[in-house]
Amino acid sequence: MHFASMRLSARQIGVLVKQSLLDPHRASSLGATWFFIQPLVYIVIYSTVFSGLMSARMASAAGYSHVSYSAYLIPGILAWNVFSGSVQATAQAFVAKAYLIKKIQVDMAVLPLYAPVVEYIVWLVSMLCFAAFCALWIVPLHAGWLMLPVLCALLALLGYGAGLILAVLGSFVPDVRPMTSIAVQLLFWMTPIVYLPELLPAWAQPFLDFHPVYWQIVNMQNIVLHRPVVAAYFYASLGLTVGVLGMAMWMARRFEKDIRDLL
Repeated sequence: MHFASMRLSARQIGVLVKQSLLDPHRASSLGATWFFIQPLVYIVIYSTVFSGLMSARMASAAGYSHVSYSAYLIPGILAWNVFSGSVQATAQAFVAKAYLIKKIQVDMAVLPLYAPVVEYIVWLVSMLCFAAFCALWIVPLHAGWLMLPVLCALLALLGYGAGLILAVLGSFVPDVRPMTSIAVQLLFWMTPIVYLPELLPAWAQPFLDFHPVYWQIVNMQNIVLHRPVVAAYFYASLGLTVGVLGMAMWMARRFEKDIRDLL
């Protein structure tokens, strides 16, 4: 019975992932081709506009003028999109899929998993485009790139766990949902993605060691920039992700009946 329930949940998630990825482009003449065009356009914009504005500051601040600023910016932006998209879509999942929850039997702790899966697939497509861009114009690829999907998966799961906790809380306190969007925007500017960590005030830089999103993003940037991965950040992120997921699953199942009554 448990196995049958898992198969049912997997099918439900698969349907939601397909809808999220394909439905927005169904009426377009190019269809799913937009799935590749959009990341290519973003990469060109990031690599031209931001590189021109920030590359000189980057060289003077961090001393690696031979590396384009886009090799620093784009992995961070793409990784951040996975985290922020997973948090916000998961936090809204109970409300967004209320029609489904009311009609059929679903596992409310697992159903929102479609959100990080969608973000992860978008990231994979974007990174394939970025990898081709790097190989041609920016920095050479190397075996360390194989670790990027693992780091991104951890970031997506962390976003899922955080979003699921917020989804449960938002069922009882609706103000949590709009507050989530504001908090995510603030967290973006507290994370060295557009700017360099070296540009932060000296008193603020030590706090990055306690910034769980930064842990994964800086390791992904380091891989692209041919720098060593910070192992302590990886293991700390792994432990935190497992803990947050465990708490989120417990909360979703503990308050499932109450959430269904409130929808």
